[in-house]
Amino acid sequence: MSKIPFNNVLLEACVETFEQCKIAEKKGAHRLELCANLEEGGLSPSEDLIKKVLAEINIPVKVMLRPRPGDFTYYNDEFELMKKQLYAFQELGVKEVVTGIVTRTSDLDYLRMKMLCHLCPEIKFTFHKAIDVTSDPLVAIEGLKDIPNVVSILSSGGHATAEEGLNTLKEMKLKCGQDISLIPAGKITNENVVTFHDLLNVQEYHGRLIVGNLYE
Repeated sequence: MSKIPFNNVLLEACVETFEQCKIAEKKGAHRLELCANLEEGGLSPSEDLIKKVLAEINIPVKVMLRPRPGDFTYYNDEFELMKKQLYAFQELGVKEVVTGIVTRTSDLDYLRMKMLCHLCPEIKFTFHKAIDVTSDPLVAIEGLKDIPNVVSILSSGGHATAEEGLNTLKEMKLKCGQDISLIPAGKITNENVVTFHDLLNVQEYHGRLIVGNLYE
């Protein structure tokens, strides 16, 4: 792994198995985002996996809260499932959750996000790349700033990769200010994170290969 020549830069590795968690921790990841089915963009992992990871991994762990693949607009029964999963995560000792909900008009679903966050006010929330399908990410950020336990936003600037979305990421960083941490993602790896840091100068970066290959 390329050494990050900056202080206070956090590398968050996206993982879906216990073995990947162990490898990422060994390779120097500072935090994990635990998901299932990464080939479908990441879904809620099983409670058994969460329990094992929390018990045996020594770095902080965020857990994905996403009940199904596809879009980020949920029917009432799906939203109820999200609430049940969130309660279950809290009972397991999860401290940070990654999720995102948008409306059918491609806006931040502010009311449902606020409801989720209100259910478990001690859990910290990251709004994930659902923000990249909103009609205006900068407007979405303003809404998220109003929800106290939303602490970060994961984004590739509305594009498939952080490189393509670089200009928007710069605008999003300014809009986030000191209120919310922007976490760039989208093909950011151990090979190019230093370059992205030179361009964006944020405190956190996310990727499946952020500390290198996890399939060794």
